[in-house]
Amino acid sequence: MLFCPGTMEPIGSFKNVNFSEWEKGFKLNFTQPLKLLKMLLPFANLSKEKPLVIFISGAGTNNAPKNFSSYVLSKIALIKATEILDAEFKDFRFSIFGTGWIKSDIHLQVLNSSDQAKEAFLETKRRFENNDFTSIKTVENFMNWLIKQDKKIIGGRNFSSRDDDYLSKELTINLFKNNDLFKLRRNNY
Repeated sequence: MLFCPGTMEPIGSFKNVNFSEWEKGFKLNFTQPLKLLKMLLPFANLSKEKPLVIFISGAGTNNAPKNFSSYVLSKIALIKATEILDAEFKDFRFSIFGTGWIKSDIHLQVLNSSDQAKEAFLETKRRFENNDFTSIKTVENFMNWLIKQDKKIIGGRNFSSRDDDYLSKELTINLFKNNDLFKLRRNNY
C-alpha cells in the first residue's frame, strides 16, 4: 500500500494564515493517510507476505523552512506515526521516504504563492527552468528496493530515495545493528 497525498497549502507564516486552512492542510497530509490505512487494514492480511505500507514524507525534516508549518509539521508527525505503527504491527512493514524534488503538481502551489515564500518560489522556479528534479525512475528503483526488504531493515524508518545509498552493504549492516537509525528520535547526544 502506498499513501502519498500532499499539499503545501496554506503557504505563509503561521501567524498570518487562516487556522482552518492550516488545519485542513495538516489533515490532508497526516490524518487522511492514517484514516485510509485504518479503512484498508481488514484487507491487508490477505497476502502471504508481510504487507508493506509506504508513506511519503516531505521537505523540512532537516531544517526549518519558513511559511510551510502545516506541511512540515504534518510530515514530521507522519514520520513518527510510521515508527509507532511499525512497532505496533508485528506482521506488517511500515516505512516512509522522501522523494526529493520530483516534478509534480504540488510545486505549482509554491509557484502561485511567490509573495508568501519568496525563497521557496525562487528555488522552485529555478528547478522548473533547469528541469532539476529527482527522476521518477530513482523513486521507482527505491520503492522496488523497499518491497524486497525485511522489517528489521526498513521497519519504522524514514529514508530519502534520492540521498540515501540504500544499495550499500554498509548501510544495510548499520540498519540491522541500530534500531534507532533513520528514525525521528535522537539518541547518544
